[in-house]
Amino acid sequence: MLPARFVRGQLAQIRWAYYVAAGVEGFTLLQQTTPTPRPGVKPKWALSARIVGSDKFKMAQRPLLFVTIVKDKRWLFPIEEFRIVGDHLTATLGPREDY
Repeated sequence: MLPARFVRGQLAQIRWAYYVAAGVEGFTLLQQTTPTPRPGVKPKWALSARIVGSDKFKMAQRPLLFVTIVKDKRWLFPIEEFRIVGDHLTATLGPREDY
C-alpha cells in the first residue's frame, strides 16, 4: 500500500468558473490510497475545511473547484461531492488538475 499524502493549509477558495463561491480558512487534504495501485488511475483526495463567506447560489452550481497554494504552486481539485454542516465542509475531490 502506498503511503497517504497529508496536506494542511490556512487559505483556499472554492470556485465556480471565475467566481469565488466560498472562502476557506483552515483545511486538511488527505490523499486516498488503494491497496493495489493501478497504472493510469490517479488517486482521489478527501477534504475537511472551515468555510467562510459562502454564496449559496454559487455553491449550488457545477463544476466547483477547490483551489489553494502549496509550496508556491497553485493546486486545483474538482469537487465531486460535498457536505456542509454549519461552517464545516467535508468533500471528496477528484485528482489534482495541473494548469
